[in-house]
Amino acid sequence: MNVETSQEKEVSYQRLAGSFTGSRSDPIEMIKSESSGVETRNDQDVRAEDQSESLCMKNFNKILIALGFVAIVTVFSVIAIVYKDSILLASSAYISYMRNHKFYCILIYGAAYIVLTPLCVPLLLIMTFGAYSFTQIYGYWLGFLIFVLLDYFCTIVGSLISFWNSRYLFRNCVQGMIQSKPKLRAFSLALSNNSIKMVALLRISHAMPYHLLNYMCGVTTMSSLNFTLGNLSAILGHVPTIYILSSISDITSGEDPLGPWIFVITAIGVIFMIVIIFKYTKAEIDSTMESVELQNLRDEELAS
Repeated sequence: MNVETSQEKEVSYQRLAGSFTGSRSDPIEMIKSESSGVETRNDQDVRAEDQSESLCMKNFNKILIALGFVAIVTVFSVIAIVYKDSILLASSAYISYMRNHKFYCILIYGAAYIVLTPLCVPLLLIMTFGAYSFTQIYGYWLGFLIFVLLDYFCTIVGSLISFWNSRYLFRNCVQGMIQSKPKLRAFSLALSNNSIKMVALLRISHAMPYHLLNYMCGVTTMSSLNFTLGNLSAILGHVPTIYILSSISDITSGEDPLGPWIFVITAIGVIFMIVIIFKYTKAEIDSTMESVELQNLRDEELAS
């Protein structure tokens, strides 16, 4: 009995050993695979946390920018309300002085426009001040015509100075900003490939901020001549805006027979035109960027 029992135990041990060695994998390998799976899951969790943190930081930065803009507008609004009488008195004194020195008005405004453009002062603020001043000094239609021509000239000169500043003074800074943003990097390549058409469409549609376009074009392979030729279309985008800004003083004085309705009608027409041009510009930009990406892929395949 004892002999059979010992033999049965040996057989059972052998079967048990065979089950571990044959039908199952090595326990050490199982532990390694499990640990590697845990590490992979941990890496994925870490990447997901990093992505969520970066997204939260981007949203937080956007909120800060929005709050900063609201704060600036609030501060200027409070200043305008508190010092309303002083501002109106200074404005009337400025208008009366410029009416007696009309040629100085053109020189002062033109010089200020050209100097402030490379400093990235908001263009709408400069245009609002100029449209109001020229219509008050020269009358509505003559002031409107003079300001359109002056604005056109100053826009081309000021944007060209910004272009040169980006190319010769701040090239490394602007290139670093563009290289850190994949969309801006692809967009700069699109500007280099079809420079005149792209600049012209962007000026008309206002699809890109005015100052950003000036400095982006400066670090591309675009020539100064092509940049200037593209800027010639800026008058098509500025004339409707100048007309609306010039109508503000005309509406407030009650001289326009349609009153505030002319402002509303013009604004709706301008917005409709900008939306149509913006859609066409976006389609052109997308097609240009796709062609640039395909060309880059072909160049990489040829290089490899």
